[in-house]
Amino acid sequence: MVHTSGSVWIRRTGFRMSSSAAIAAHVANVGAEPSEVVVYPPVFGEIVEYQEAGTEIYDCNTLSDHPTTWGGWEGDYEEAELDLPDSGSIWFLPDNERRYFVRWASKEPYQYGGRPTEFRPLKSASGEAVFSLSLFPENQLKRCPDFAGKLRELVKKREMVETVMQERLDLDEYSTTGISAIVCKY
Repeated sequence: MVHTSGSVWIRRTGFRMSSSAAIAAHVANVGAEPSEVVVYPPVFGEIVEYQEAGTEIYDCNTLSDHPTTWGGWEGDYEEAELDLPDSGSIWFLPDNERRYFVRWASKEPYQYGGRPTEFRPLKSASGEAVFSLSLFPENQLKRCPDFAGKLRELVKKREMVETVMQERLDLDEYSTTGISAIVCKY
């Protein structure tokens, strides 16, 4: 699992989400309307295996007008090497960088200054969640924490605490649940 930073776009100029002073200066400089300032939130995804030639892939982004057709590392225009098989990556010679094939769970863009109250995945016209496949540079990817592992540890810990309290103290269900919650916070 990986994620990438979000960005704010103003008339084809992108900024990091934390650059509020630069964003405000650029909005004033170009006279942009609020509708022209769009936030593309950080997205999460997973690295997938090498994709065969002919696959529709977004190049270096998770959301754009149209995906391109991947020509494969042997393609005439790609200038890439498959140096690490089964890694989900390609080495691009002109850019001297490694790019990974990533399947993203794209989030819905929103207006700058507004905050969405919940995770809203990007939806297709039929209402299905959109997962985009892209070739993304290694230096822009960040590794996600092990969310599932951490949740499993908390569940195991809580079950152990509840079992010990019920067996040894013979407490009722509500007391066990309440005390277990307090114990598991520490």
